[in-house]
Amino acid sequence: MKAPGPDNIPSKILKSFAYILSEPITDIFNVSLSSGVVPEIWKQANISSIPKESPPKILCDFRPISLTSTLSKVLEEFVVDWITEDICDKIDAKQF
Repeated sequence: MKAPGPDNIPSKILKSFAYILSEPITDIFNVSLSSGVVPEIWKQANISSIPKESPPKILCDFRPISLTSTLSKVLEEFVVDWITEDICDKIDAKQF
């Protein structure tokens, strides 16, 4: 299981209770999109150091990863899909 972000909501919980949480999450997404504001907690990330090699010997042997909110990632994915769908008809296929 992936580690949760700063909101401490594991993705497993969201998947397990999607049928209960879908309506309130949709409301949050709609308010966020219509107001142009996302919850502050979604702008935060927990930074962890992951070793590039084992065992790490020096500081350069680590790489940082950012653990962000699962809900933020879901909303971002929706927005990317909407934007991509909207602009694909307007951009020449040779540009990709």
